[in-house]
Amino acid sequence: MFFLLVFFCASAVERPTTHIPTIPLDTIWAWKMPGTKDVRELEPNHEQFKKMVADNQIQSSIAVNTFWRLNPHFKPKGNKNAGSAFVVNAVGLEALIEANAILAKRQNPKDNFKAGSPLTLVFYAYSSSQIVHIGQVVKEKNEIIVKYHFHVHGLRKSTQHYALIPLGDDLKGRIKITVERTEDTVEEYLASAKLPTLSDLDAKRLVSGSTVFRVLEPPD
Repeated sequence: MFFLLVFFCASAVERPTTHIPTIPLDTIWAWKMPGTKDVRELEPNHEQFKKMVADNQIQSSIAVNTFWRLNPHFKPKGNKNAGSAFVVNAVGLEALIEANAILAKRQNPKDNFKAGSPLTLVFYAYSSSQIVHIGQVVKEKNEIIVKYHFHVHGLRKSTQHYALIPLGDDLKGRIKITVERTEDTVEEYLASAKLPTLSDLDAKRLVSGSTVFRVLEPPD
């Protein structure tokens, strides 16, 4: 009887929940992703750009030009994957400028960085009929996990997305970037409809994939 009482009391004690280290969505600059900051606001003249016609926005705004570079015309040809997410040694507006240069193929992404450098992960998705949302970004010692999903909206329009995810300056060694697809979501009014979903193969052709980079300590 005593043993049963002790077992019951021990079972009733609430176990501490495991803390998952995440990068808050509201610290991420992105193009139209729920919970994030509007990447267009990184540019000092972003309000002025909104008054321009589309062609002038593409020429004048780095944020809009980056969005434009994810349209189907620039997607890898054939059945190739979208490419890997990449890291830049910058934050904020400077990270946006670096991301634009890499997506425009004016420079190549780096995979080695100095310890103590402020880093930003660039995640992107080429144009498709479904919206791409980031649900969570987990930051562990040697791995960053970007969890995303497609959101089915049922409208006849395509859209593309990108996000600048701040990684801080405390990473060291070999860092794995894992891009993980989670369960799709759907607009409430479409919940009962049997809509086609994108296969994982199609998703890899649209969404930037996993990669690896290194943060190196300076020599003594």
